[in-house]
Amino acid sequence: MKNKIVYISKIRLTISVLQDYFIDTAIKKGADVEYWDIVSLVREEYSEHGMLDVEYLKYIKTYQEFNDLILLSENQNAVYVLLITRQIGNLKPFRILSSNNCKMVYISSGDMPIAKNTNRFIRIIHRFINNPFDFASQLFHFFKLKLHEKSNTINQFEIEFIVGKNLLKASSHSKKNVMINCHDYDRYKALEFSNDNIVDSKFIVFIDQNAPSHSDAIVWINEDAYFKSINRIIGLIEASQKLKVVIAGSPKSKYGSEKYEGREFYRLKTAQLVKQAEFVIAPYATTIVGSAVLNFKPIFFIYNDEVMKVWPESVREQKRIAEYLGLEIYNADLITHVDQIVIEQPNIERYNLYKYSFLTSYESENKKSNEIFWDEVSKLLY
Repeated sequence: MKNKIVYISKIRLTISVLQDYFIDTAIKKGADVEYWDIVSLVREEYSEHGMLDVEYLKYIKTYQEFNDLILLSENQNAVYVLLITRQIGNLKPFRILSSNNCKMVYISSGDMPIAKNTNRFIRIIHRFINNPFDFASQLFHFFKLKLHEKSNTINQFEIEFIVGKNLLKASSHSKKNVMINCHDYDRYKALEFSNDNIVDSKFIVFIDQNAPSHSDAIVWINEDAYFKSINRIIGLIEASQKLKVVIAGSPKSKYGSEKYEGREFYRLKTAQLVKQAEFVIAPYATTIVGSAVLNFKPIFFIYNDEVMKVWPESVREQKRIAEYLGLEIYNADLITHVDQIVIEQPNIERYNLYKYSFLTSYESENKKSNEIFWDEVSKLLY
């Protein structure tokens, strides 16, 4: 009998998730697929634009329900694809799956740079000085996770799919490592030879990240203050460069062009817009930066006082990415004149280093990730 693929996820099912994690590929190949949403078990409840309602989606509210589903005869030989991070707050699903000897597949992606010139020992000291309690907590969780792995309360993964050489270095808990590409790289390759224009003139693209309601933020920012600041800096950039700015809207946002003073707003078109744009405005530490890197586009990194006030970790991540790429980052609220806006050209060496460290690998760069995934996972199904 053909076995089932079960996705266990802490993120809502959307079109992007369907494509980015190869669910659509598995379904097209004829696999029996289920998507178990365990948001209720591992994080605060949230909703987002574009959530799907499909027959193979299950919302799991308790660990008892989770365990009972695993024990069903139809799930005894299922392959479980884990879309949850392997960290202390999320370990219980891993332990339950391991106690039932389930076949687990893990996807390691989304890694971001640390500062390029900082010695590891110095970084550790800085983290301790900046927040000793957080440092102690993370250190405790790190050793606790390693203890779980060494004591076999968490079984090895059958396969770990890995994006970039940085995550490959950290991989130590799988029977087999397989290199794949990040979502942005696959989109970039799909559009590599496309000449279709979304915008009919030269433009700059602003990457919207649904900042006022971002699910990773602990405290939501003040929406009015945020957009007032963002629209002001966009206006200055337009005046400085004599080009219009269009918005690459987050697929999770529930707003449109009205938040950007009527500027052109496109959802689910980010890869195309980045490819065609003169340069990219990046207001958040986003993996979408990868699209700009792959297309060798200049990146103008900005943040504002509102984001820094309630979400400083995002700004710190953004600064690390900018430094890694050899670029500056600007507080938009401190820019008051067009002559303060300087668009730096890409550092080709740093962009290429970023590409192979975080976006793709020499093994996978000429392959499609969905095909790599299916070739490997299908071997576990029979």
